[in-house]
Amino acid sequence: MRTIRIIAFCIVAMFFLNGLYAQEEKPVIDCNYEMPAFSDNSALMIDARTVSDKFGNGSKVAGFNVKIVNYSKYKSAQFEVFVHSPLTQKWESLGNETLPGFDADANFGKKFPDLGMYRYFAVVTKDASKYDFKVEKGMAKIEILVYTKGADMTQQPLPYHEASNAYVFTSKKLPRGASENIRMINNSSQQTLSVGVFGWDKKNYEWVKIASIAAQAGQKKPTVFEADNKKIHFSKFDYLSIVSPDGKKYDYIFREDHSDWSIDASDHIGD
Repeated sequence: MRTIRIIAFCIVAMFFLNGLYAQEEKPVIDCNYEMPAFSDNSALMIDARTVSDKFGNGSKVAGFNVKIVNYSKYKSAQFEVFVHSPLTQKWESLGNETLPGFDADANFGKKFPDLGMYRYFAVVTKDASKYDFKVEKGMAKIEILVYTKGADMTQQPLPYHEASNAYVFTSKKLPRGASENIRMINNSSQQTLSVGVFGWDKKNYEWVKIASIAAQAGQKKPTVFEADNKKIHFSKFDYLSIVSPDGKKYDYIFREDHSDWSIDASDHIGD
């Protein structure tokens, strides 16, 4: 008899807890309405339900916010984000933020702790530059990736370099542990190939020169060069670029050479 009572108690408790959970998951507000008109026709309009079926249903989403990341070539990219409140039936501003350079980001939504319940958002560009946008689902957030107008958004975003012949790449391309020096073999048609290596300063959002080298053609042994500042390791930078002052493009193949990394430079094939 005691066993039966315990089982019965557990069943009742289970139904009680399930009822509480279901009650918590019920929509708090009604978001089943068409996207309202917005005053700026050029704004990026977002229906949160198209990003994730867990967003914009009137139910709470813990820690929800809207994040914008600047992958464009522009500094001082500025955006204002709005949300449509079904409670006030108005578009309300979540804030205005300036993204000072590549990979800078900003989070919107501190004013609205229950932002995940709301369905419709608008992003307004506040500076004069033109952008393309990619909207993705992040961890309990809507992520808006900002690109230079016309950029290939299928490729990995890289910092913009003003030199048209710059070869820009992520430091993940470097062999693991290769960070002390750089070695280069000149397989190009140039008798002497001079290049500079730049690192992306993510604090100041600019390229800083790290080192330079001049490699002679026909030498099987790589030419070694170190960073101008001995305290700098190339691997400390998330992004690097190689630029030849002659204005020509070259192709580069990376490989590990003991504790250094080696570049095989050759004439550019392609556009």
